[in-house]
Amino acid sequence: MIKRMFIYVVLCSLVLLIGCSKERAQHESNEESAKGEINVKTSSESSFAYDSMLKFENNIYVGTKEGIKNIGEQIGEVEVFSTNETDKSKNTTFSNRYPKGTKLYRVIGERVENVIAVQLGSNSYIKAYSLKFKAPGAK
Repeated sequence: MIKRMFIYVVLCSLVLLIGCSKERAQHESNEESAKGEINVKTSSESSFAYDSMLKFENNIYVGTKEGIKNIGEQIGEVEVFSTNETDKSKNTTFSNRYPKGTKLYRVIGERVENVIAVQLGSNSYIKAYSLKFKAPGAK
């Protein structure tokens, strides 16, 4: 009887801990959104080959964590956000990570066909490389 009670208490504790950790992760995600930060998606949340993909002027770009300072003029913004791969539209700027309204900029000294800058915050930008130019993760 004591053994059953012990197993029951352990199982209930595990369920409670798992539930609380998911609630905390959702709360932290909501706080990041309120600060204007981008929520990171895992591969299980998306059917895309890359979890930080965007399409601009019929080129596919993959966002990096590589910060950048030499920003040129704004060249566009994300028009459609979705984690469903079938939602892609042929003639829109689309992303599976960056929310609608995310601004895109030219990188000084680079061709737009090769690399663009994605604005994450008021003075925070990262590089996004075209798949035609540089494979993601390549140094």
